[in-house]
Amino acid sequence: MGRIFGIAPAVAILSSVCHQGAAQAGEVKLLSALVMKPALTALAGDFERTSGHKLTIAYDSAGAVTKRIQSGEIADVAITQKPAVEALIKEGKIASGSNVILARSGVGAAVRQGAPQPDISSVDALKRTLLAAKSIAYPVPDAGHASGIHFLRVIERLGIAQQVNAKAKFMEGTVAEFAARDSADIVISQPMEILATPG
Repeated sequence: MGRIFGIAPAVAILSSVCHQGAAQAGEVKLLSALVMKPALTALAGDFERTSGHKLTIAYDSAGAVTKRIQSGEIADVAITQKPAVEALIKEGKIASGSNVILARSGVGAAVRQGAPQPDISSVDALKRTLLAAKSIAYPVPDAGHASGIHFLRVIERLGIAQQVNAKAKFMEGTVAEFAARDSADIVISQPMEILATPG
């Protein structure tokens, strides 16, 4: 055992952790970026049935997953960002040459079903849409959420970070968890999370 997945807004990779015997026989310990929760929830049962192994999953932000591995936490598999995995390889926390591309993801904008689609067809249109929205929800950048970090950089480059953050609702958990208790005119996150949230 001793593998680690990596996922980011851009790329995901599979890598091996430099620890052995991390989990008990028959158990696979998975440390994952929170964005993968919808997909892993759907796949976990099939994995357990076909492999005969019990899957134990701990979710955290991509940045926190990286910090947990840096601090010595042992996992058989983990999902985190490609640049983070590359850095962990350099630090000797992940076996060199064990990384494999797993998935690619972008950052998307969502509105409630039935609401008019926001115009994000150009840089100027995106800027106007973000400024006109009464509220915008996006993952907490300081917690290491990759899509939150990316979106913060976008609004900084657009010169509207102060205006957007004044009306922002920062999401600690998944889009589905946010939607169950709150709402916003526009939600920013990775498409897999958005598409896994009904409505």
